[in-house]
Amino acid sequence: MKPSELIPKPKAWRSAGGLLPLTGRFEILGSSANGAACDYLRRSLKDKSSASSEPVPLEIRPLPNGAPEEYRLGIRPDGIDLQGTPAGVLYGAVTLCQLLRCEDGSIKAEIETGEIHDAPSLPYRGLLLDCSRHFLPVEYLKHIIDTLLELKLNTLHLHLTDDQGWRVEIESYPELTRRGSRIEAGPDCEGFYTKRELRDLVAYAKARAVEILPEIELPGHSFAAVTCYPNLCCTRWPVRNEGRLKDIFCAGREETYTFLEAVLEELIGIFPSSYIHLGGDEAPKDRWRECPDCQARIQAEGLAGEEALQSYLFKRMADFLKARGRRVIGWDEVLDGVPSHEIVVQWWRYGKMGDVLLKKALEANRTVIASPNIFSYLSFPVDPNESFSLLRTSDLEQVYSAPWLPTEWPAAKRRLLFGAECCVWTEALTSREIDRMLFPRILACSELMWALPTHRNFGEFHRRVERNRPQWKVRGIEYGPAFRTGAAKADVGAAGA
Repeated sequence: MKPSELIPKPKAWRSAGGLLPLTGRFEILGSSANGAACDYLRRSLKDKSSASSEPVPLEIRPLPNGAPEEYRLGIRPDGIDLQGTPAGVLYGAVTLCQLLRCEDGSIKAEIETGEIHDAPSLPYRGLLLDCSRHFLPVEYLKHIIDTLLELKLNTLHLHLTDDQGWRVEIESYPELTRRGSRIEAGPDCEGFYTKRELRDLVAYAKARAVEILPEIELPGHSFAAVTCYPNLCCTRWPVRNEGRLKDIFCAGREETYTFLEAVLEELIGIFPSSYIHLGGDEAPKDRWRECPDCQARIQAEGLAGEEALQSYLFKRMADFLKARGRRVIGWDEVLDGVPSHEIVVQWWRYGKMGDVLLKKALEANRTVIASPNIFSYLSFPVDPNESFSLLRTSDLEQVYSAPWLPTEWPAAKRRLLFGAECCVWTEALTSREIDRMLFPRILACSELMWALPTHRNFGEFHRRVERNRPQWKVRGIEYGPAFRTGAAKADVGAAGA
């Protein structure tokens, strides 16, 4: 692989025009502060450890005044020099190993000399995995974490609760996993993560520069929780209904807040992440409008209505977490009601609204994570089918060309973009299908999140996608579909005519 063929492409590469022979083993020199990078290099280059020729020095050093994930990789005729912060040198090690590998995974005999200077454009670069609709085994999550490191994505957002299942052990409310993890019956529908498993996963991710962001959904998407503890919903008797489930957390009753605070207290004991995601999307307010407790809360707090009541609920949870050094992220419904400026907005509703909500968030000076659903929901297929209309599909070119930001906004507003995230929802997917849904479209997400390129050449990018295919195949990952079939392309043309 050449520097110009990498995904994401490095910010700067300057060739020195020479070659470094790689006939000997690598002599990795680094301090304990860079242990993660050293460990990664030893794992990746172990097939060179027994070579008998003169060793190749590979020195890892700090980068003075470097940004949090910045690195410099120097390849000289007499050795390799890697500088950066601990996260930066780990990304530099990933880049180096990608440059060193042949298509079959073996190490090259020589490598071009030069220097790479690289750093991400966004501090938050994530992938959401929905573990609720279908349970995803721990080993698969570790596979995903390894994949995120190769893509230079730094956040794994775990959607741990929803109507179909509660997946995280909460000792103070044992029914959540005893019963809540088995709301749906069948293969891949049952299961939960123990605290020990999650703490091990957090450590595994940390060693790969990935932070795990937990999400507990409220007030909607909470049928699993209220099924286990019926007093938490307005009717005290949750039932299924057609469409979006109406039995959600009751925001009027104080015992709901007691429950949520207890859950969050245990959650932050598992996950050291700076942020906690509290959902907030698609919460029908039918029960709240009929609930004496909710209406009494609205009157007592002087709230304008049910949307303001959701804002009140979110602010109480945000204040609770702020006192414990954490900050809240919510889906873009947190812009409704009386939004709190301390809550990060995750913009997702693009399909029917375009970038209206993104502009609303930026105009209000709100910090934003961009996840426009049509382009970043990689669980949406490439071709339409009986479950997904043409407007809920996207191919590789559409993802790469996605409007993550309104182009007319000044730089001061663009700085409010904290990050971006692609998402995989598992209503119709298990761990066996996810990789082929992710690839190759996640490569476009990786490139955009790392570089935020102003000018995009899809033809050049697609050539790099194909050039990278063999390296991913060696890692056991096969590309799924990248482009629509001829019939679907014709439908797109007709829709745009």
